[in-house]
Parts: sequence; structure tokens; C-alpha cells
Amino acid sequence: MEDFTTTMTTTGTVNVFARFETELAVRPEDIRSLSPRAQYALSRLRTLAVLHALANDGAGAIVGCLVAGAGALELHGVGLLRTGYAQGMNWLVRGQLLLLATMLLYAAAQLMNFDATGVARIPFATEQLNALKQMNIPTKRFVYFIHVIVYTTVGVVTLIYQGAMATYYHRRRKFVNLALEEEAADELDFRP
Repeated sequence: MEDFTTTMTTTGTVNVFARFETELAVRPEDIRSLSPRAQYALSRLRTLAVLHALANDGAGAIVGCLVAGAGALELHGVGLLRTGYAQGMNWLVRGQLLLLATMLLYAAAQLMNFDATGVARIPFATEQLNALKQMNIPTKRFVYFIHVIVYTTVGVVTLIYQGAMATYYHRRRKFVNLALEEEAADELDFRP
């Protein structure tokens, strides 16, 4: 694959972004070639981003868009790998790192911004309220502890899973390059 800066136009001038734009775009045929499960996941992410935007939750909408963007980076990487370009592994790693950073920042923002005013709207059962009173735990404190547990768990699980996936893709680069080179050599051997 040639370098982006060496792509020449018909007038002889260097067009730096032409090739980059065509390779970065996620085309509808890329999405249709996904498994139904992946198509469903991408559609849910887009829907969640729109719902957050409609609910005036700007942070949630931005996170939804970034997560969907991370998925698009991975799709682009898979598309490059399918066409024989080893740079697809770089896109897979970038997608995992974008998802990791997005989720860690979101979890940290949620941990720093607990909204106690919404606690009154939580429909606790009377048994739950009685149990909290018996243990001398205020309702707001209980909800805060659950909030901390949930977003800490999101951060830790994201760090482990996305970090492991990025590391895995990074370590497999050499093997993917070798496999693609062997495939290219086999294609040259079978040409008439």
C-alpha cells in the first residue's frame, strides 16, 4: 500500500487526503457484510446516542458517538485486513484504545458527578426502605455506594477487557503480516 502523501492526481499535484478519505469511510456494504449480531450492536449504539441527545444528556450522546466511532474504526480495520492490508491491525488497536479511553473518562466523570437530587425519584419498595432504616443507612448514601460500585466496575472491566484486546491485536501484528505476505506470495504463484 502506498503512502498517503505519494498519491498523485491527474494534474500531477500531490493529494494527501484523497486516499485517506476513501479508506476511512465506513461504507454501507461494510456494515451489511457484518454478522447480524454486530449490525444489531451498531444500531443500538446509534440509537442510544440519539436518545441521550434527545434527553439533553450531552455527555451520554458524545459517549455513544465515540463508542460507535470505535466500532467503525474496528470495522475499517477488518475491511483493510480482508483486502490484504496489514495496516488493518493498527485500526483494530486504535478502536480498542478509543473505546478504553472513552469508557474510562465516562466512568470517571460519573464518579465525580453524583446527582443526589434524583434519589427521591427512585421507586424503592417498602421492604427495602425498612431494611435501610434498620441498618441505619440513609437512602442517599446507599444510592451513592451503588453508584460508586457500578461505575468503578465499569472502569475496571473496561480496563481489563479493552486493554487485553488492544494488547492482543498489537502482539498479533507480526503474525498477521506474515500471513498476508504468504497469501500474496501464493496469489503470485497461481497467476497464469
